[in-house]
Amino acid sequence: MIAVDWVKLLGWLHKNWKVVAIILLSTGIWAKMRYDYKQLENAYAATQESLQNQIQGLRDIHTEELRRKELALQTYKDALEVLEREYREEQDRVETEVEEERVRIIEEIEERHQFSENKHELAERIEETLGFEYVP
Repeated sequence: MIAVDWVKLLGWLHKNWKVVAIILLSTGIWAKMRYDYKQLENAYAATQESLQNQIQGLRDIHTEELRRKELALQTYKDALEVLEREYREEQDRVETEVEEERVRIIEEIEERHQFSENKHELAERIEETLGFEYVP
């Protein structure tokens, strides 16, 4: 077994206390730096994981927004098609009514001889029907 002469050791420590203090303080600083470095690594890993989760969340939100945008666009296209079809049908109906009214008016004019005999009545009829003002 190793025998330690405590008197000599204490004398040496008393004489070289600065070296011992520097070694102890350096060891303490090194241990604290290692601890802080490990804490930084853990914080970095937690930050990376949090950022990855946020990125995935944003991707999910973006995908959902794109899906909703496509759905809204399809709904808009469907509604536009319906409106265009209804507009064409209504336009055809109006054209048919106008043509029928035109034929009726022409027949009425011919029956009543308004071109030659009742010109004033014809002028009034045109003003009523078409909104024109007759200026002789």
